[in-house]
Amino acid sequence: MWGEETRVALFDHLSDGVVVSDADFSILYVNPTARRVMRLGERPITGASVCDMVSFSLPTPGIGRCSVECPLREKNQPDDAATIELEGVRIRCLSAPDADGRTLHLTLFEDNRRELEFRRHQEDWRNMVAHDLRTPLTPILATLLMLQELPPAAPMEPAERRLVDVSVRSARRMLELLSLYLDVAKLDAGLMAP
Repeated sequence: MWGEETRVALFDHLSDGVVVSDADFSILYVNPTARRVMRLGERPITGASVCDMVSFSLPTPGIGRCSVECPLREKNQPDDAATIELEGVRIRCLSAPDADGRTLHLTLFEDNRRELEFRRHQEDWRNMVAHDLRTPLTPILATLLMLQELPPAAPMEPAERRLVDVSVRSARRMLELLSLYLDVAKLDAGLMAP
């Protein structure tokens, strides 16, 4: 039968943290992963609110935000959901009625440090590629500009002139695109004022 013992056994083996709370957000159940993510150890949590537990347990610049600005806490309606991103942890709160019609809250804790680290490596790689493309492009453009400004003593055929002009425009455009990409990356990383 699909009872509370079955649910608890399933939750105990999930890689994400799971906290079940009642309509007032008082904790009814915490799985081992949630205890690890919130650094609870074996401390008793009787009567604690899941929102307060998150706010006090996770060392992050967002401390306090969970209980104060939680959209789920404000709505407190069945089928509502909210996601909060804290440093290294994504918290998803779901609200739904149980079999008796009482509102229960399910709070999931996903450790997203690996995902954030992967994104940082990915962005570093993109920036490295952009810089590495820009490095050889600069002398290519300089050489093309020198060809474009050849003195009349070394005239070019009209077809050759058109090829050099097109190449200069294309090289400048590529440098502009690379510079724009690097500026957007700096802006996205918070290293540049908007």
